[in-house]
Amino acid sequence: LTKLKTGGDPAKLGDPSMLPAAMSLTTEEGVANLFGEDFAAAVFGHAGEGWFGPIASPFGEHVVLVVDVEAGRAGTLEDVRDKIRSDLIEGRRDETRDAFQARMRKRYDISIDWPEPYKDLPSAPNPNPKTKPAPPEVSE
Repeated sequence: LTKLKTGGDPAKLGDPSMLPAAMSLTTEEGVANLFGEDFAAAVFGHAGEGWFGPIASPFGEHVVLVVDVEAGRAGTLEDVRDKIRSDLIEGRRDETRDAFQARMRKRYDISIDWPEPYKDLPSAPNPNPKTKPAPPEVSE
């Protein structure tokens, strides 16, 4: 961190990783999807720009360079139209998959014979699993 703050080359410091070396402007949720919620909270809780850290993630310790900060804003329909469309398609696909799997569970009896170390696990799968559980209800 000290070397980076004094002009060190980030490409020559630290350990190689398959993680991205940089991220474009994104939301806290976008960072959390890649590095975890605690990491994202620490990054978005940092006041200001410049190098700081280290911050732990499931992948190790990281130093972070904040290059730009943009205030949040409400999205317009044009901003979210493609996301809404893809979410709708994905939701319909999940519902279709869940219905198909429910039909298959009615046609077949499923039992699981676990090897000895796993004998305490359920002998039958969840009778009505969902591809994605429904999000919690939001009260106003």
